[in-house]
Amino acid sequence: MSAGSGREEEASRLVSLDEVRKHCTSESTWIVLHDKVYDVTSFLDKHPGGTAVLLDRGGQDATNVFEDEGHTLDARELAKGFVVGKVHPKDLKILEKDRAVGLKEFKADNVVQQESRAFPGWVIPSLLVLFISMLFLWLVPNLSTSEAEPEQ
Repeated sequence: MSAGSGREEEASRLVSLDEVRKHCTSESTWIVLHDKVYDVTSFLDKHPGGTAVLLDRGGQDATNVFEDEGHTLDARELAKGFVVGKVHPKDLKILEKDRAVGLKEFKADNVVQQESRAFPGWVIPSLLVLFISMLFLWLVPNLSTSEAEPEQ
């Protein structure tokens, strides 16, 4: 059996989400990306974002997080070497629902983070305009007073 045919067998293997969920430790870490199952255990220590990033998503769908990070074409090519199989068709609807919920939560988290800034975006420019106006109002009367003093 050639190496290529072994890879084809792995790619055609159907894996249930229950099976994926069992692989969520540093000894065995599987993730789902775009309905394919990947065994990333051997890549944990090599991941540029650190081991924790993969372990946090171990045993579950990581598609939204993977796409949000904007992985390169090289990363996508590298991932092909870790394919275990495809998510079983009976579990695809569960994945779609989870992705939709995850995307909504991600967007909600971003809105909360933006709204929780120390100062809203308009405060600093407003304070700067106020300061310049006060400085101008203070300087104009003082300039005319100081010009009049030498004549006395």
